Amino acid sequence: MIFKIKYTISFFFILIISGSALSKEIIVSPDGENNSIKSAVNQSSDGDRIIIKKGLYKENNIVIDKSIEIKGEDFPVIDLEFNNQGFTITKDNVKISGLEMKNINVSYMADLSAVKIDNCSYCEIEKNILNDTFFEIYLANSSHCLVKN
Repeated sequence: MIFKIKYTISFFFILIISGSALSKEIIVSPDGENNSIKSAVNQSSDGDRIIIKKGLYKENNIVIDKSIEIKGEDFPVIDLEFNNQGFTITKDNVKISGLEMKNINVSYMADLSAVKIDNCSYCEIEKNILNDTFFEIYLANSSHCLVKN
């Protein structure tokens, strides 16, 4: 009986350790080796966390097609340069927090936004700063998502 309990506890411990070992943290910084958010998203896998260091990033059309977390440190600025879409989320269970996103162009045809959640569930967009955007956060056919300051 004791062997069975020890075996069960060991099995769950290995399961927990292996799950956290599979996910990784990707650091993005303006002067670092990895200085592109889009590149970090492309390198990531489900369960990963992308940490964006303080600085200015001029990027747009960032498609998030994996269940990841994107977290800014000290509100890095994502300047979308009045060009295209900001982040487009196409996968469930994505979290974006701690970013300042700005400069979305006005478009009456394309529904441009800083963050578009497209046909997804259980996404969280919180504690972000949005400036000079036509649509801030746009949920298209999405459910069970959380948007809060």
